[in-house]
This record gives sequence, C-alpha cells and structure tokens, in this order.
Amino acid sequence: MQKFKIIKQKEDCVLLMQIKKSNIVKYMIKDIEGDIVYMNFDNLKGAEEFFRKYNLEAIRAQKKKIFEDWLKEFAEA
Repeated sequence: MQKFKIIKQKEDCVLLMQIKKSNIVKYMIKDIEGDIVYMNFDNLKGAEEFFRKYNLEAIRAQKKKIFEDWLKEFAEA
C-alpha cells in the first residue's frame, strides 16, 4: 500500500498527496472524523483552496440542520 504525503495540516483536517502510476497526482483532504471530504487528480490549487476554506464546525452545523429538517418532515413524537 502506497502512503500519502502530508502537504498541509490544520486542527480539523489534512491535505494529502499520493503519486499514482503514470505520474498522476492524487490530492485528498481527510477530516479528523475520518471522512474524505475532497479528492481530485492533478489539481493542487483546487485542493489548497478547499483546504483553506474547510471548517468542520460549519459542516457539523449544516449536518445538524439537515437532520432536524428531516425529523420535522418524516418523524413525529
């Protein structure tokens, strides 16, 4: 198994790089909850932009709102 190289890291996620066969570069962002939140090939600028903007607390708030909306529509007490 080929390991990833850490490009950048912050409190809630890490930007990783992996050289694939034929010199294709894979970029991936993984958060501290274990989710792969971004992936692309040969586009470091795009990966860095997503990494810069990523905020786990904002994602958690969005997931909570989606869950609460789902409960209102599909569940009753």
